[in-house]
Amino acid sequence: MESILAECENTVVFIDDIMIFGSTEEEHDLAVKHTLSVLNRYGIMLNIHKCKFKQTEISFLGHILSPEGVAPADEKVQSILQFRPPQSKEELRSFLGLVTYVSRFIPNLATVNYPLRELLKREAGFDWKREHQESFDQLKRMIGSLHHLGYYDPKDRTLLITDASGVGLGAVLLQFKNNQPRVIGYASKSLSETEKKYPPIEKEALRIVWGVERFKIYLLGIHFELETDHRPLEALFTATSRPTARIERWMLRIQAFKFKVGFFFVQNGKDEFNF
Repeated sequence: MESILAECENTVVFIDDIMIFGSTEEEHDLAVKHTLSVLNRYGIMLNIHKCKFKQTEISFLGHILSPEGVAPADEKVQSILQFRPPQSKEELRSFLGLVTYVSRFIPNLATVNYPLRELLKREAGFDWKREHQESFDQLKRMIGSLHHLGYYDPKDRTLLITDASGVGLGAVLLQFKNNQPRVIGYASKSLSETEKKYPPIEKEALRIVWGVERFKIYLLGIHFELETDHRPLEALFTATSRPTARIERWMLRIQAFKFKVGFFFVQNGKDEFNF
């Protein structure tokens, strides 16, 4: 089905589910007509009773798509909020698996759930302590107040912000329309034992390279802005830079991307960017 409808714009196929969309009613209708004509050409019949047309809000692959953006389906959220404190590693794995499903809606997930992931280590016993309950409760609070993610538009101003803690990396991709920001997605990564030992400048550089590669499906081929709150990192992107061999290898990995680096700081209680 995916190969058959490859020529159809504004059409997404997943196995036998087909979603057709448009930013305007006219664009939507043209996409529907084209897709139906292609299906007819290949002799594929649709069950009209399973079709929905001109919907402003739909459920697709466990997510709700609406004019406000993308949100996880309510049943996905409720299954997490109703989860009792785990009594074993197996139950904890199940809980973290549910959380992973909504991970792109959660900032700095790898840092927040670090105590829980540590409890899953092979050599660790299952001793549920205060720090585990606090991490568990914090995740539930965050998931209970999730916000919609915005739709990506390659024409809009795009900003990537990355962060690093002692145990993980985090990133958020933002876009601006009429100077109004919207979050496109969050991402996070736990640090390996080796990565935790990197000097600060290497850990900060790692977060940039990882963040760019993590969102490469959106960033490759456009000009975007890259934020850092670590002033020494700005020097890495100058012609006179002499980075370590490890950082130099990392920089080579993102040479194909087009971006400018800005320094992020706080002034008078407000976040400011210098590019």
